[in-house]
This record gives sequence, structure tokens and C-alpha cells, in this order.
Amino acid sequence: MPAHPSRTAACADQGSGSNRIVSWCAVGAGFTTLFDSATVSYVAPAAAESLAAPTSGLQWFLASYSLTFGLGLVPGGRLGDAWGRRPFFLVGLSIFLLGGLVTALAPDTLLLVSARFLQGFGAGVLSAQVMGLIQDHFTGSARMRAFAAYTAAGAAAALVGPLIAASLLSVGGGHGWRVVLLVPWISGAVTLGLAFRGLQRTARSDRVSLDTPGLCMLGMLVILALLPVLDIGLSGVANAAVLGAALTLSVVLYTWERHYARSGRLPLFAPALMGSPRFLLGNASALLWFGANLALGSSVVMYLLAEAEISPLLIALSAVAAALGRLVGARLSTVAHSRFGAAVLVVSLAFQFMVVAAVITATHFFSGTAFLVVLCALFVIHGMASGFYEPVVRSETLEDVDEGLRGIAASFLQLTQRMAASIMTAVTAGLIFSGAGVPTIGDLRAALLVCVVVTFASLVSSMALAFHIRAHSAGASHRTVTYKASGVMEAGEDPAPGELVGKRCRGQTSGDMSDAGRGGI
Repeated sequence: MPAHPSRTAACADQGSGSNRIVSWCAVGAGFTTLFDSATVSYVAPAAAESLAAPTSGLQWFLASYSLTFGLGLVPGGRLGDAWGRRPFFLVGLSIFLLGGLVTALAPDTLLLVSARFLQGFGAGVLSAQVMGLIQDHFTGSARMRAFAAYTAAGAAAALVGPLIAASLLSVGGGHGWRVVLLVPWISGAVTLGLAFRGLQRTARSDRVSLDTPGLCMLGMLVILALLPVLDIGLSGVANAAVLGAALTLSVVLYTWERHYARSGRLPLFAPALMGSPRFLLGNASALLWFGANLALGSSVVMYLLAEAEISPLLIALSAVAAALGRLVGARLSTVAHSRFGAAVLVVSLAFQFMVVAAVITATHFFSGTAFLVVLCALFVIHGMASGFYEPVVRSETLEDVDEGLRGIAASFLQLTQRMAASIMTAVTAGLIFSGAGVPTIGDLRAALLVCVVVTFASLVSSMALAFHIRAHSAGASHRTVTYKASGVMEAGEDPAPGELVGKRCRGQTSGDMSDAGRGGI
């Protein structure tokens, strides 16, 4: 199958100035949005106190961003596939910055929450374009480096975000939280200017149908699926009604997608993606890992905050330790992947599994500050393993995605991770606060046990993915056309000893000794 012209151009243009701009835009967007995510939990109590917000208002402030982030991902990915990444990168980042500005200046709870809805939607649209741009402009080791840089940007945001937030809140008085919310404007404005001047315009594609009804139904389904697991004060009856509506809508969406595909158009759940073992296995591993990863951190923080002898500033050291390890892992992931391939996924998840098990063991021997010290040491290892894992799983999962589906594929990857994280953090929070009083060490162990089980499930999925990739690569190599001195052999035919002269791609001369490449002829 001949390469797509734009893909060929991108491959030929590796390392060009245009690609460097794409990489910097991805890093800037990642740092801007993830800085906000890393600091919102510090801002929320101060904002609620300043605006005299009720508990329900605080809950909605924390939940609104996640709801609309997921809502913006898939439409953003599909629109980027159809009409190019640049306009929706600019629109998504502009919406994010506008929402952040309104949030920081909000005079009441209603506008505060409304602006967070807007900001989350912008972040979702923007994130879909970042993943699509990396896939469009980079291949092979260059793509791995771009994903690693994006992971490092997130780690840097997680490292400096809490420190900056704590400092500004301590010196800013009653308005310190507003200053924290404006900090992302610095990196966001620089990234917006760079993207406006540097990102190339692309022609609109006529090959991608939007499947607007499918997009609308999926958006509604995302909201319905997330509402029961986000702590926004819904009653048991309301939660049951929401879940019933979500199940009904799932059936309607499935029926519609089958009808849409039979009509000869490209459905939202593209068969090329839903039928790809590589994409599905990678997605499964990534969503299980992401859910367990976030639930681990939130469970430990929630438990430690209940320990009166440990200050919140010391508790933040656990997040700093994990972020430092993640930075190191992301920097080394490209080299590791070039040498060991998808096996990096298995090894990194095995380390994370052992670390979570070690945390559970540590709860039997340490408490208070001593437990925090042990935790920080273990979280450095866990963060490093996560830094190795994240860019590799993105690269391997999205490796074979066709050009017209890159944005939607990356959006699904992020959407399932976001939903898994919401569910896992809700489940573990319920376990942490299962008792009537202060969380006990037994509650923490129960939450950590869930994390270790889900991490193991991610490990199994990554093993299946690595095995599939290896088998697929071996099959592709076996199907390479070989030829004798007297003529070309059939694909898959084994040459007799001494008869193998070389192998070639279609169009190469008999003197070429280069590989036929992945997938053969």
C-alpha cells in the first residue's frame, strides 16, 4: 500500500523547523493544561471560602472540568481529522484561557463553575489536537521523543504546580487563589502565539465524515457515565436513573453506529479502530494504568491529610517525588523503547505493581512521618516507571492508525483514561471514607488493594499487547518477498540454502539489500 503523500512529507521532514514548532506547541499545551489540573485541588478550598460557596458549589467546581474535558475530546479529534489541527488547536487553547480568566475573576459561585465547564471543554478540544499533531508530524523514534517530551511537560507541571500554588496562596491572602488560576496564562499565551505563527494550515479532507448524531450521543453518554462517579451530591435514586439512561443511550448509539456503517459512511466508532487488536489492547492497558495511577496518589493524600501530625506541605512531597521520577523516566523512555520495544511496557508496569504492593506492606511497619518518608522513596520508583510507560503506550497504541483517524483514536485513548480515573478515584475515595470517622489504615489498605489489582490487569493487557506486536512483526517479516537469482519467489515461500540473494520492496532494484519494511508488499 503506497504511503499517503502527507505522511511521506512528514517523514521526510523529520527534524525540520516546522516539526520543532509542533513539538514546542505540544509541550506548551501540555504544561498549560496540566498545571491547572495539578493546582486546582489547592485552589478549591480557598475559592470556596472567598466566595462563601456551599458544599455543592465546591463539588461542582471540582467536577465540572472533568465532565467537559471528556465532552470536548472526541468531537475535537474528529473535527481535527476532517478540517486540520491548527484551527482547533487555536480554538481549544483560546477557550481554555478564556475560561481560566473568567474563573479567576468570578464574583460568585455560579460564574466560577460555569467558567470551569468552559475551560474543561477547551482543554479537551486542545488535547485532541496535540495527540493528532504528534502523530501527523512524527514517526518512529521521533514520535517517541515527542510523546516523551509531552509526558515530561506533564511531570514538570505536577512538580512545580503544587509548589507555586502553595507559595501564592500563602502570600496572596484572600485573592491568592485567583493569582494561581492566572498562572497558566503565561505559558498558554506564549503557546498560542507560537501556534498562530508556526503551525501550518492544512487542506480540508473530504474523506472524513463527522457522524454528528454519533458525536452528540457519545457526548451525552460521557456526561451520564461520569455523573454518578463524580462527587456532586446526587441521591441514590438519581444515580440509578442516570445509569439507566446511560445504558439505554448505549444501546441506541450502538444501533445507530451499525446503521451509519451500513450506509457506507465512516462511523464514529470506526471499524478500523474497533477491529484493531493493537489499538484495543493498548487502550485497555492505558486506561487501567491511568485509573490505578491517579487513584493511588489520591488515596494516599486523602489518608495522610487525616493524619493531624503531618502538614499538607509535607504531604505534597509525595507528589513531588513521583513527578521527579516521572521526569527522569520520560527522558530515558526513547532510548529504552529503541532497544527493547514494547517490552518496556511490561517491565515498567511490573515495577509499578511491585511498588504498590510495597506500599501496602509499608502500612504494616510504618506510620506518620516515617510512612511518608518511605512513601516518597517508593513514589520516585513508581514515577520513574510511569515516565517510561506513558510515552511508549501512546506510541505503540497509535502506531498503525490511519491518517484520517489519528485525532479520533487519540481522543478515545484519552477519553477512556479520563473515565477510568474518575471511576477509580470515586471507588477508592469511597473505601477511604467508608467508616463514620477518620479514615483508618485498614481503609487505606483496601483502596491500595484495588489499585494493585487494577495495575496487575494493566500488566496483563500490556503483555498481550507486546505479544501481539511481536507476533505481528514476525509475521510481516515472514511475508517479505524474497527472490532467487533466477527470479522473484512467492511471498511466504522458503528459499533453499544458498538461494537467498536479498529482499526488496516493490520498485527497488535487485541490488537493493534494504528491508521491505513493516507489513511486506
